[in-house]
Amino acid sequence: MSLNLKVGSAVSRFVPGLALVLAVAGCTPEQTLVAERPAVRQDALAGAEAKLAAGDFAAAAADYARLGNAGADALAERARLTAALIAADLDPAAPITLPPQVPSDPGAARLHGLLAAARLEQARDFAGALTRLSALGTGDSTPYVRGLSLRLKGRAALQAARWGEAAGALLGAETAPLPPARRGELTQAIWTALNHVQDPDPAAVAATGSPHAAGWLALLEIYRKQAGDAAAFGAAIDAWQKQYSNHPANELLIGELVEQSERLLATPRQIALLLPFEGQLAGLSEAIRDGFLAAWYADPRGPSRPPVALYPTTPAGINQTFDKALAEGASLVVGPLEKAAVEALAKRANRGAPVLALNTSDQSAQGEGAALYQFSLRPEDEAAAAAQRARADGLSHAVAIVPANSWGDRVAAAFATQWQTDGGRLLGTIRFSQEVEGYAAAVKQIFGVDESEARAAALRRITQRKIEFQPRRRNDVDAIFLAAYPIDARQILPQLRYFHANDVPVYATSHVFTGNVNASADQDLDGVSFADMPWLFRRGGERLKTTVDTVWRDRQREYARLFAFGIDAYRLLPYLAQLKAQHGMRLAGTTGQLWMDTGGGVHRDPIWARFRGGVPEELGAGPPVSSQ
Repeated sequence: MSLNLKVGSAVSRFVPGLALVLAVAGCTPEQTLVAERPAVRQDALAGAEAKLAAGDFAAAAADYARLGNAGADALAERARLTAALIAADLDPAAPITLPPQVPSDPGAARLHGLLAAARLEQARDFAGALTRLSALGTGDSTPYVRGLSLRLKGRAALQAARWGEAAGALLGAETAPLPPARRGELTQAIWTALNHVQDPDPAAVAATGSPHAAGWLALLEIYRKQAGDAAAFGAAIDAWQKQYSNHPANELLIGELVEQSERLLATPRQIALLLPFEGQLAGLSEAIRDGFLAAWYADPRGPSRPPVALYPTTPAGINQTFDKALAEGASLVVGPLEKAAVEALAKRANRGAPVLALNTSDQSAQGEGAALYQFSLRPEDEAAAAAQRARADGLSHAVAIVPANSWGDRVAAAFATQWQTDGGRLLGTIRFSQEVEGYAAAVKQIFGVDESEARAAALRRITQRKIEFQPRRRNDVDAIFLAAYPIDARQILPQLRYFHANDVPVYATSHVFTGNVNASADQDLDGVSFADMPWLFRRGGERLKTTVDTVWRDRQREYARLFAFGIDAYRLLPYLAQLKAQHGMRLAGTTGQLWMDTGGGVHRDPIWARFRGGVPEELGAGPPVSSQ
């Protein structure tokens, strides 16, 4: 007995674009298909899989569609869903319609879940896509379906700033067949993900099974170390291409990287360092200066490095100082530090030389002058990083604890924006005052203990009886964001434990740590995870850190982060144009992984540490914060 069905009936209702796939394969929507015997259908299935493996995706989609329309069993259901997945892969812009009912067959159910994840990604619900994908197993999936699942997971993780997870998935997808038009997308996505990972673990990269793992790591090392020297970079790339001639980066990425290296800022004739060496900012300026010069002395270019001239500044006289620096030969300016001075330079119609300002302006640079880049240790970046870290750890319901001042408002807003962008729910923002009662009141407010106590007091008044009362806290909070200096944090953490909230992970900015280990004073901070600089953990320049600790011992203890800031200000200079040209490029710095937005603002991705026994321990790529 045969069953006659027309393509365009049941299947086409939930697989838009499939008719186009069939037409490309030489089959029209009105063509009648007849169910075949099981052996014939198995042969047809093997033929479809062979076409996928050979890269003929349109023909494979047509074959799967025919199989799907030639029966109503599990094999046909899998075939219909596979055809829909291929159609979406071939045309990412085409709307994806999901069959309303999840199939009972496990293999078909996995395909249904994968199609649902593809639709969520298309709707830019990346957190939802990752959640759906994490619930799927690979089972007996074909190589193509496994690869598609990894590409979906990698792209969604990339959008969610889960860089290591993205890199692992995308590299794993390199072993599977994919449409030729998607090859360049995969190459670029792998490169972006790897550039976000501070120190990729060679063993972890190799474990992905990517046949190109060694080539990726070698290319990343060349790029990070030599891209600032176009000649050296070109020679290194030539050698790399000879060794990795079959690497997919040769088709698209290498040309872009070489072009960007050639566009790098030319070595300046002279660098002018503009800082306020008098007044309230003098100590900070001297630490930045010393870090900048320490990096200059350590520059491997030696005698060929550009000279540095120092200029004291004030906001009122910044234009005159800037003009004097240019007149005396500066072709690149670093500074100023004062916000008002940066805004004055931003307003200039013609700056005459590129500027790396050491603060940020609230307005865009004006005029037709040279580029104005802006680099600062913005606490907002750490607040956003805390939100990303907590979401990556699988947490979703947070409260923020910040001081009741303008600084607290800024970091609270940055955390809230990133947290909600990533799909988290912010249950509230609590502002504390710097009093013992203020700390307790803030913690009570977080967990609703104040409301519980108020209910108990009301009950006592009504009954006129002494009632034993044990306050209960709300239990829907699974993450706490803390912006506080050590003197405040050491008061807040015991309050959290008193109200039995020691099981809720706390994420903090670097302000929670003085920068100097003091186990006895910081033991109350145990369990707090915080964003900070590699410099404090002797990363990003171990030899230079030893020199700085020796030559500037006392100043380094007081201003360690500003030394790192000065070092990175110098190290950024050869890469400014490249960072702006290549969105997603990361430069390993002493203050964190450095990257630039399209407006020339330099941001940093910090590393993470956690207090244990009062001593910060670097987390690196260890287990999620919420698991310990």
